[in-house]
Amino acid sequence: MLSVPRLLISGVSCGVGKAMLGLGLTHELRQRGVSVSSCVLTPNLLQAIVYRRISGRYVRTLDSRLLSDSQNLISCFFAGVGADIVLVHGNRGLFDGEAPDIIAGSDAEMAKLIGAPVALVIDARGFGSSLAAVVRGFTESS
Repeated sequence: MLSVPRLLISGVSCGVGKAMLGLGLTHELRQRGVSVSSCVLTPNLLQAIVYRRISGRYVRTLDSRLLSDSQNLISCFFAGVGADIVLVHGNRGLFDGEAPDIIAGSDAEMAKLIGAPVALVIDARGFGSSLAAVVRGFTESS
């Protein structure tokens, strides 16, 4: 298994700021001299180009619909070669899979496969104390 630290950035849904967090974190770590490698979930050419530009490293694609588990693990392994950390940039909501009732194809499935902890991004505007219940629901579902 990959010995380089890795982190999967996912969200409660689309549009919560996963890309902003990922880009900002990549930029800041690189400014501090940390070699950051990126993987994107699903073949997203535009996102890969932006992460390539900011990280200065090639970006790998992880996709459970196009690649087998072993191919995804190999891709993640090669992303970590020469890197201090691998950031995996999620695609949708953490548990949003190929269909409403199926976790297959979700960020959670990939995090489990590659053994990566998840940074859950939430747009907290408009939340009060209810935010804790939302976070608890995500942690208890994993």
